Amino acid sequence: MATAHQSLGLRKRRLGWFVISVVLMFASAYAVGRWLGIIGTIGGWIGLPQHEAQIPELRVQAGIWETVAPTSPFLAAVFFWTGRQRAFNRDDLSGFVFECGVCLAVSILGTLVFLLSLFVLEMLLYKLGW
Repeated sequence: MATAHQSLGLRKRRLGWFVISVVLMFASAYAVGRWLGIIGTIGGWIGLPQHEAQIPELRVQAGIWETVAPTSPFLAAVFFWTGRQRAFNRDDLSGFVFECGVCLAVSILGTLVFLLSLFVLEMLLYKLGW
């Protein structure tokens, strides 16, 4: 009975790491969208005197989103790797590097899926007039 309880606790803990990883993937996709939106706004507002005062603030925001976008998939990969089931083998360095690479690839792929999903959702909402 104690092993079943421990196994359930381990599954909950692993699920928690994976949820954090998915949230970070979504945050990265959102950051890419915000960064692209701000860059587009800056490009459209350059030369318009009524918006010149807001451009420096937008550039600061763009810098923040530009930092969040590429770092979030790496953090997501760390949490994804932490939630894996196997124990870490210190003697197998190539296996460790391969696992880290797979976790990073999954994280980047998840970020791209979220980015595509956000793009489709935004286009759908635009077509519906929201």
